[in-house]
Amino acid sequence: MERHWNFKVRIPLPKALNRERLLRKRFGAGKVSSPFGLSDDHIHTLADTLEFTPAQLDNAYRKILLQQATKRAGTQQTRVNSNVLELIRLALLAEIKGWELKPQAVGFRAVR
Repeated sequence: MERHWNFKVRIPLPKALNRERLLRKRFGAGKVSSPFGLSDDHIHTLADTLEFTPAQLDNAYRKILLQQATKRAGTQQTRVNSNVLELIRLALLAEIKGWELKPQAVGFRAVR
């Protein structure tokens, strides 16, 4: 896809304070729209240890909601996974890693 663009703009990743704000908006305690309720300490830890874009955070949020919905489908369970911090961390890491290409082993055969 990159070859179709005439120019590229590099936008820096958000600073830790902005990442905290983004996390608090999505996963913070006291948010009606968020069933996760992360504490300020957990939010601070995630913001300091992971660098992510707002789009990556949104993708991770949607992925977690979808996983939780499929786990609860057909049951009366309403409690979210007790290890929410680890769940969010893993979802963000998967988004940050993205479409990382894995090196392919190249083999050569002798031609006779």
